[in-house]
Amino acid sequence: MRRTPDAARLVRAGNLTGRKSGGLLCRLSPTGQFALRPRCISGLLGGGLLVGLLSGLFAVGGGFLIVPLLLLLSQAAMAQTVASSLVIIAAISGAGFASHLWFSHQTNTVFDWNAFVWLVVGGVIGMIVGQAMSQRLANAVMQQVFAFSLVIISSVMIVRQLF
Repeated sequence: MRRTPDAARLVRAGNLTGRKSGGLLCRLSPTGQFALRPRCISGLLGGGLLVGLLSGLFAVGGGFLIVPLLLLLSQAAMAQTVASSLVIIAAISGAGFASHLWFSHQTNTVFDWNAFVWLVVGGVIGMIVGQAMSQRLANAVMQQVFAFSLVIISSVMIVRQLF
């Protein structure tokens, strides 16, 4: 399964036929796109508000919350969910970066371009490595790696708060 990702392409019990899929708010069209009906839009909007609220309250990125939200609301495969999440994160990050630049200019605060460039370089390298790895891993393995990563990150955050 680890060597043949296509063998486990759809890990979820959902389907792409458009038939009723239990309590899912968002169904996929036969082309694999989100069918944006009022029920789906309200679920995505509510989930987005919750993710934004939690991100703002706890000062953490919402990306790790968006993936489980999209998996909960829809029948999308892990790869499609992660891709959708990355587009959302890019839009939110771009807006945050622009507002940070604006307010740092207004308050005469110096923006650390050096750190920014290294962060971008690291992010691009990580993205390339992650993309290469995702081509070799089945969805089930990617979901396990994601869940394991969440447990590790949560554990580190808890330990830091306690000590």
